[in-house]
Amino acid sequence: MTSQVALMNLYGVALASDTLASRKADDGWITTEGNNKIWSITGHQVQVLHYGNTLLGGIPHKIQFEAWVRTLTKPLPNIQAYVTSYKNYCAGPKSIHSRQAEGFDLRRVFKDALNRLNNKVEPEIANLDSTQDEVENQNRIHKLLAEQATSFSNFYKNSIKFNGATKEWLEASITKFKIDLNEVIEECFDYPVIPKNKTILKRAMKNFALAAWDIRSDTNLVFVGFGAKDEFAGSQRLRIRGIYNQKLLAITEDALYVSPDDIDSRVIYAAQADAMKALLQGYHPSFGDFVESVVSRNLEHFLDGKKMNRHYGTELSDKITEELAELSRNTFINPAFNAIMNMSPEQLAQAAKGLVVMQAAAAGIGTQTPTVGGPVEVSTITKRDGVVLCI
Repeated sequence: MTSQVALMNLYGVALASDTLASRKADDGWITTEGNNKIWSITGHQVQVLHYGNTLLGGIPHKIQFEAWVRTLTKPLPNIQAYVTSYKNYCAGPKSIHSRQAEGFDLRRVFKDALNRLNNKVEPEIANLDSTQDEVENQNRIHKLLAEQATSFSNFYKNSIKFNGATKEWLEASITKFKIDLNEVIEECFDYPVIPKNKTILKRAMKNFALAAWDIRSDTNLVFVGFGAKDEFAGSQRLRIRGIYNQKLLAITEDALYVSPDDIDSRVIYAAQADAMKALLQGYHPSFGDFVESVVSRNLEHFLDGKKMNRHYGTELSDKITEELAELSRNTFINPAFNAIMNMSPEQLAQAAKGLVVMQAAAAGIGTQTPTVGGPVEVSTITKRDGVVLCI
């Protein structure tokens, strides 16, 4: 994993990133320090935070990125223009990704779909009564898999799709790369899958591949800084699934800017940031979700059988959680953003570094292999001084 943050105010922006990287090995994970995750664009007032998969189309993503940088002849007008330019390069004929890796990468997306489905199915299979008739249990497994796969397929079918990613394009890609979906299914399941369920699974795999949900093999870039026409700093996140059969599967978030007329300070998180969020909002995000769940569940239990409209419980639950959210805003979030608003670029850099160090400490507690760590790289970007690397 990676931990990165960008702090923006009207003076400029500071970026910080850990330098620990992990990659899958046969017997576990190999972790190395000193990896550069803040990428610069020489001659421009823009930097990029990189996290997620280090590869794009079978080659290090940074090589692809640097090849794009060499095509830039002058600063672009705004952050969105940088993101659009990079997307166009990746999808264009000059993209230097490995065409041979395309089929392998798309096959991995299909396997990811089945692994996610397996994570839902296997616990339920484990709870089946082993003393029952074997044939009866097999039928239950077939039924269970069909139900879960259908639900899985429908969820991704109704999700947001990558731009231009159609069923026709996907079918053509499967044919071009000679991907045998039956073979992929057999690799991912350690029990026989009947033909009916294979049909459902294939449909689920295709819907998953077209849906723009974040998966582990995605590679992510957050562009931060100033375009030539930007008076104040901005950022935009780009998530890339891959380049397959002459199509870039990617999705962008809305560009975020600071402005004296709107929002004068922002915190942009990249990758692992739960400890940072806990500090800035006063509680761990998962704890907040749990509190809301406990309140709702206990209210429903309390009202069960009472002569009272059930919607009263929902209203009370919403009131409680909103009061907790208001406490968080007034006690933690607003003071933190007010402090960020008034920081100099140098102070922003120290604050950003501190947040990443804190995240690394939190990640290392209670784990055998820390997922965040190593020396922290820090930089600032201002309209006057451009990019400045901090020691």
